[in-house]
Amino acid sequence: MDKILDWFYSVITRPAAALSEVAREKPAGWAFVVYLVTSFFGIALSRSDMQGLGVVVSFTIIIIVGTLLSAASIFLMTGLLHLFSRIFRGKGGYWNLFSAIGFAQFPAVFLPPVHLLGVILGRSGGAFGDIFSIGLLIWIFVLNVIALRESHKLSTGASVATYLLALIALVILVAIPITMYLIAVA
Repeated sequence: MDKILDWFYSVITRPAAALSEVAREKPAGWAFVVYLVTSFFGIALSRSDMQGLGVVVSFTIIIIVGTLLSAASIFLMTGLLHLFSRIFRGKGGYWNLFSAIGFAQFPAVFLPPVHLLGVILGRSGGAFGDIFSIGLLIWIFVLNVIALRESHKLSTGASVATYLLALIALVILVAIPITMYLIAVA
């Protein structure tokens, strides 16, 4: 357990070394738990944002669907990244990358306190919370690029290019079925 806590701390203080070690050790179960817990925070926050927009959806449904989609997303995105990393001669394994990506999500635990602070401080706090959240999401993206770089022994440029290819593929994989469905029901 001490090693897990050390990885959490190290992801924040020395991310490249921490994510390299996580990729080498492959604690896939812990990585999956980290990913799901941080996703849960995002799901809970999105519910409060949806209520502010006047959208009413059962919290239970949001949690169930959100958790299932989150679980599927880490497996799918890891697979796409692993596949596209081969274009750039990536050398790591699927579970190495899966573990590193899971731990790269750890800073998302700071989103709920920032969101709560924004609510407490009102309008100006909300703006601060939004700016901080955007910065945190950018940081998490950078950590994901580092996770790919460290687990597959790629350059930073190749890691960014791999991410862009995977995101384009993901949009296509999601957009085509949705578009076909919308055309079918119209």
